[in-house]
Amino acid sequence: MGVKSFWDNFLDFFGLNEELVETEDENHLHSSQKIVSIHRTKGLKVSVYHPVSIDDVKIIVDDLKNRKPVVINLEDVDLETARRIVDFISGAIYGLDGNIKKVGEAVFLITPNNISIDGDSIEDNSERSFLLS
Repeated sequence: MGVKSFWDNFLDFFGLNEELVETEDENHLHSSQKIVSIHRTKGLKVSVYHPVSIDDVKIIVDDLKNRKPVVINLEDVDLETARRIVDFISGAIYGLDGNIKKVGEAVFLITPNNISIDGDSIEDNSERSFLLS
């Protein structure tokens, strides 16, 4: 857009310079039609946690609320605590419309709703098989 002459400014002031106005309106329409996703997966990072108590779950759920995928390893946690952790995270992931999949004996991949999980869950015949079997 160059420098306007006095005459162009005069016509603009009284609304008589229609050609320029139409061009600006068309440009405005084109710029307002751009759709940009605010939830991009660029630079996606996966957090890995080894929770040892139910108190550690808040950090995991906070990551999920911030749309970050999480892997949790419950191998070193007693059975009752592991069950409570999985129950808590399952409730949170249900509320966030996310996904959870067992990928190891006591290892889970948990993703927010902008990331889907493909593939089969593992077959688990261990004592921890109750965890999302």
